[in-house]
Amino acid sequence: MSSIFALVTRTTTATCFLLSASTSFAEPPRYTVSVPPLGSAYQYPIDLNKKGQIVAEVADRNVLIAHLCSDRICTPIPTLANDQINNPVYARAMNDAGWVVGLSPTKESMHGFMFDGSATVDLGAFAEDDCGGCSLVSYANGINSQGQVVGMSETVDGNFRAYRWTAGVMKKLPTLGGAYSQAFAINDHGHIVGSASTRHGETHAFLLRHGEMQDLGVLGTGDFSEALAINNRGQVVGNSATVIGGTPEAFLYENGVMTAVPSPPGAFSVTAYDINANGWVVGSTYVTGFPNYAGYVFDGVSAYDLNLLLSESDQGDWLVMSAKSINKKGQIAAIGQSKKDNTRKVLLLTPTSPVANASNGAPYAD
Repeated sequence: MSSIFALVTRTTTATCFLLSASTSFAEPPRYTVSVPPLGSAYQYPIDLNKKGQIVAEVADRNVLIAHLCSDRICTPIPTLANDQINNPVYARAMNDAGWVVGLSPTKESMHGFMFDGSATVDLGAFAEDDCGGCSLVSYANGINSQGQVVGMSETVDGNFRAYRWTAGVMKKLPTLGGAYSQAFAINDHGHIVGSASTRHGETHAFLLRHGEMQDLGVLGTGDFSEALAINNRGQVVGNSATVIGGTPEAFLYENGVMTAVPSPPGAFSVTAYDINANGWVVGSTYVTGFPNYAGYVFDGVSAYDLNLLLSESDQGDWLVMSAKSINKKGQIAAIGQSKKDNTRKVLLLTPTSPVANASNGAPYAD
């Protein structure tokens, strides 16, 4: 999405930021940076919960292993396979209890898993083959506070369908008229978002609520959208093409309306990854100058380049390249690049002052 700020250089962005901040509900918070002890290998943040726990993927002997970081200690999540050294563990989401879901090899295939802090549970797949789903692939993408998990599973005919897993039972979810669906997130009301194929062959974001599958549509005249996150107020974020074949842009869906998430001043083309209980959105955006992209936060009115919100000392040390998750306290899990040695690290950004409390927002009417 272009704007009147699209040609503003990174040098003048700070001035524009100060002007735009006055139009928001309040001055945006400043953030301090802490770095989880994940070593020097390749690392990428996946999710963040209200406790400040981060789940991240780390390259260990060229194998990606999910790690759960809590209280400055990061521990690997066990795989479903017997070989705990040479098999990857991919994380996709975490709930506020610290339970993690993702994807891991099994003896016969790759299955979604749930790690409850002590054991890694195989969620299985649709029981449509000769061994109860053992040969079919499944993914676990989201988990709520009740331990309900959503994702997608391969079917015996080779398609993939969204599912909801509750207390050991995997239920196949509908599509929007096509053969494919995938669920990415579920809130504490049990409302599910994801993407699904339509009868016209397009892929659209969906909201499944009270058993009814709702097509959320697209921005502009696009032919693709996907919904990646939903909060307990029913606000949904994701990305949508604005023209056929176009690059997906961030959207916010609430009260039946899909709107584009604005770019920070001096930036363009934003992508959304997460939304917190207060309706704050995080993701990545393209900017002028090096390194061409940055993490951002949108508070419901104004969008800000997170690099301009870091404390003075942290601005001298880090470039925030993308923001992956945000909790209700306003803490953000991000990927950053050190200005000292150019290494990339998982970062935890913590606001120096309290952010808006979710109780001050309009309650979600179920």
